Amino acid sequence: MVENKVKNDPSILMKNKGKMGALIQGEIINQRLSKNEDKSNTERGINSNNTNSLLSIVDKDIQEKIIDSPEFHETLRIELKDIKRKLEGISDEDYVKILEEEKMQREKELEELEQKKQEKESAYKNNFKMKNMNKVIKPPRFNFGKINNNGNNYNSNNNNNNNNNGNNGDSKNGRDKKSY
Repeated sequence: MVENKVKNDPSILMKNKGKMGALIQGEIINQRLSKNEDKSNTERGINSNNTNSLLSIVDKDIQEKIIDSPEFHETLRIELKDIKRKLEGISDEDYVKILEEEKMQREKELEELEQKKQEKESAYKNNFKMKNMNKVIKPPRFNFGKINNNGNNYNSNNNNNNNNNGNNGDSKNGRDKKSY
């Protein structure tokens, strides 16, 4: 078929430069070679099919892409549901109701997904907003008190009258041990 088209209009090869032209030329050559091989094989009594021709490889690639497409999966799913309906003997009216329920369920799921997506997006955006911009933040208050010469805190409420110049013997450098 390809060979006949090229014989009728050889300018097709010039129009389809690049990959398509190479595919067409390669297919013509493969067809001629396969015809010659088939003739020689039939003379010898061998039956062989050339399944690895260029167009069959391209067809397989296209078929794989079609099979992987979501449209094909949706069409196949609809046809299988219709066959199942016919086998189970479900009437057309009941089937329409079932389809409407499934459609409502899918719409509800899509709305929930969209709502979750919007919540995530708003939470992400709100993460960068300045919160409480009009509120004045005051520095924390620390009660440093008075510090005596030994490095100990002096408290008028709690006088330590130790003979060790303020040391109570718990630490080496003159400061009380505190657990933090």
